Amino acid sequence: MNWYDWNEDKKGSSYKSRLQFDIDRTTKQSINWQDFLSKMKSCGYEIKQGKQIAFRNKNQQRFTRAKTIGANYTEEKNKDRVRNKDKEIGNIIDIKKSEKARSSKGYEQWATRHNL
Repeated sequence: MNWYDWNEDKKGSSYKSRLQFDIDRTTKQSINWQDFLSKMKSCGYEIKQGKQIAFRNKNQQRFTRAKTIGANYTEEKNKDRVRNKDKEIGNIIDIKKSEKARSSKGYEQWATRHNL
């Protein structure tokens, strides 16, 4: 992440962070891929599908490819997330069985927050 994107994300005005949030929220609400695309359009995004899927908000001049905001946001990963959203729990760390959590108090606190 370059400095400009980091600074905008810190201020809360990053369009990439907003796009990530909207994709995550819409993924949880969608039934299938077409429903996901229609909900993203209703959120105010214009969608360009080609080699890579790209989104543009009404306030942006250029499209943002979904793959640039993270590896989990490519078109194939998004389709998988929509299909398997009921199975997606997240990475839960077992604190009681983890050697690292027992040896490091800081890691234990981080893992507790991560699991929440």
